[in-house]
Amino acid sequence: MVNYNLFETQLKMNKKRTKERWQKIRYFDEKYVVQGGIKRLTEMKNNLRTLDDIAEQFNVSKERVTQWMVEFFDERYDPREERRNRKIHFMLKYLKKHGSKDFEKVSRDLNKHYKEEALKRYNDFKRQSN
Repeated sequence: MVNYNLFETQLKMNKKRTKERWQKIRYFDEKYVVQGGIKRLTEMKNNLRTLDDIAEQFNVSKERVTQWMVEFFDERYDPREERRNRKIHFMLKYLKKHGSKDFEKVSRDLNKHYKEEALKRYNDFKRQSN
Protein backbone atom coordinates (compact mmCIF):
# COMPACT_ATOMS: atom_id res chain seq x y z
CA MET A 1 0.00 0.00 0.00
CA VAL A 2 1.34 3.43 -0.94
CA ASN A 3 1.81 5.97 1.83
CA TYR A 4 0.33 9.05 0.14
CA ASN A 5 1.08 11.32 3.09
CA LEU A 6 4.79 10.58 2.76
CA PHE A 7 4.58 11.05 -1.01
CA GLU A 8 2.81 14.43 -0.63
CA THR A 9 5.40 15.56 1.93
CA GLN A 10 8.25 14.65 -0.41
CA LEU A 11 6.50 16.38 -3.31
CA LYS A 12 6.12 19.57 -1.27
CA MET A 13 9.79 19.41 -0.25
CA ASN A 14 10.85 18.98 -3.89
CA LYS A 15 8.72 21.95 -4.94
CA LYS A 16 10.29 24.04 -2.20
CA ARG A 17 13.80 22.98 -3.27
CA THR A 18 13.00 23.70 -6.91
CA LYS A 19 11.68 27.15 -6.03
CA GLU A 20 14.79 27.85 -3.92
CA ARG A 21 17.05 26.67 -6.74
CA TRP A 22 15.35 28.97 -9.27
CA GLN A 23 15.73 31.87 -6.84
CA LYS A 24 19.45 31.09 -6.51
CA ILE A 25 19.79 30.90 -10.29
CA ARG A 26 18.03 34.25 -10.71
CA TYR A 27 20.32 35.81 -8.10
CA PHE A 28 23.36 34.23 -9.78
CA ASP A 29 22.30 35.60 -13.17
CA GLU A 30 21.90 39.09 -11.74
CA LYS A 31 25.21 39.02 -9.87
CA TYR A 32 27.26 37.51 -12.71
CA VAL A 33 25.49 39.06 -15.72
CA VAL A 34 28.76 40.53 -17.07
CA GLN A 35 30.49 37.12 -16.93
CA GLY A 36 27.58 35.41 -18.71
CA GLY A 37 25.49 34.14 -15.81
CA ILE A 38 24.11 30.63 -15.54
CA LYS A 39 24.19 30.16 -19.31
CA ARG A 40 27.97 30.65 -19.39
CA LEU A 41 28.46 28.44 -16.32
CA THR A 42 26.42 25.69 -17.97
CA GLU A 43 28.35 26.01 -21.24
CA MET A 44 31.68 25.79 -19.44
CA LYS A 45 30.47 22.73 -17.52
CA ASN A 46 29.23 21.04 -20.70
CA ASN A 47 32.52 21.83 -22.45
CA LEU A 48 34.38 20.16 -19.56
CA ARG A 49 36.36 23.26 -18.66
CA THR A 50 38.59 23.03 -15.60
CA LEU A 51 37.62 24.43 -12.21
CA ASP A 52 40.45 26.93 -12.67
CA ASP A 53 38.99 28.18 -15.96
CA ILE A 54 35.51 28.56 -14.52
CA ALA A 55 36.78 30.22 -11.34
CA GLU A 56 38.80 32.67 -13.42
CA GLN A 57 35.78 33.48 -15.63
CA PHE A 58 33.66 34.37 -12.59
CA ASN A 59 36.46 35.77 -10.41
CA VAL A 60 35.82 33.31 -7.57
CA SER A 61 37.66 30.40 -5.95
CA LYS A 62 37.59 26.83 -7.23
CA GLU A 63 35.80 25.89 -4.01
CA ARG A 64 32.99 28.32 -4.86
CA VAL A 65 32.65 26.77 -8.32
CA THR A 66 32.40 23.34 -6.70
CA GLN A 67 29.63 24.65 -4.44
CA TRP A 68 27.75 26.06 -7.44
CA MET A 69 27.90 22.73 -9.24
CA VAL A 70 26.23 21.04 -6.28
CA GLU A 71 23.69 23.85 -5.85
CA PHE A 72 22.69 24.16 -9.51
CA PHE A 73 23.38 20.71 -11.00
CA ASP A 74 23.25 18.35 -7.98
CA GLU A 75 26.70 16.93 -8.69
CA ARG A 76 30.32 17.29 -7.76
CA TYR A 77 32.19 18.54 -10.78
CA ASP A 78 35.25 16.70 -12.01
CA PRO A 79 35.56 16.76 -15.80
CA ARG A 80 38.71 14.62 -16.01
CA GLU A 81 37.03 11.23 -16.51
CA GLU A 82 34.57 12.52 -19.10
CA ARG A 83 37.37 14.36 -20.93
CA ARG A 84 39.41 11.14 -20.97
CA ASN A 85 36.43 9.18 -22.31
CA ARG A 86 35.82 11.72 -25.07
CA LYS A 87 39.44 11.55 -26.19
CA ILE A 88 39.36 7.76 -26.27
CA HIS A 89 36.03 7.88 -28.13
CA PHE A 90 37.54 10.04 -30.90
CA MET A 91 40.63 7.84 -31.08
CA LEU A 92 38.37 4.81 -31.46
CA LYS A 93 36.36 6.58 -34.14
CA TYR A 94 39.61 7.28 -36.03
CA LEU A 95 40.72 3.66 -35.62
CA LYS A 96 37.44 2.35 -37.04
CA LYS A 97 37.76 4.59 -40.07
CA HIS A 98 41.53 4.34 -40.79
CA GLY A 99 42.81 1.19 -39.07
CA SER A 100 45.55 0.58 -36.51
CA LYS A 101 48.57 1.07 -38.81
CA ASP A 102 47.52 4.58 -39.77
CA PHE A 103 46.57 5.28 -36.15
CA GLU A 104 50.08 4.37 -34.98
CA LYS A 105 51.58 6.85 -37.45
CA VAL A 106 49.44 9.79 -36.39
CA SER A 107 49.24 9.08 -32.66
CA ARG A 108 52.90 9.21 -31.63
CA ASP A 109 52.46 12.29 -29.42
CA LEU A 110 49.21 11.20 -27.78
CA ASN A 111 48.88 9.97 -24.22
CA LYS A 112 50.19 6.39 -24.01
CA HIS A 113 47.43 5.16 -21.68
CA TYR A 114 44.66 6.65 -23.82
CA LYS A 115 46.15 5.06 -26.94
CA GLU A 116 46.34 1.68 -25.22
CA GLU A 117 42.72 1.94 -24.10
CA ALA A 118 41.55 2.99 -27.58
CA LEU A 119 43.47 0.10 -29.19
CA LYS A 120 42.04 -2.34 -26.63
CA ARG A 121 38.49 -1.16 -27.37
CA TYR A 122 39.18 -1.29 -31.10
CA ASN A 123 40.42 -4.88 -30.88
CA ASP A 124 37.36 -5.82 -28.81
CA PHE A 125 35.17 -4.17 -31.44
CA LYS A 126 36.89 -6.12 -34.25
CA ARG A 127 36.48 -9.42 -32.37
CA GLN A 128 32.77 -8.77 -31.82
CA SER A 129 32.29 -7.82 -35.48
CA ASN A 130 33.68 -11.13 -36.71
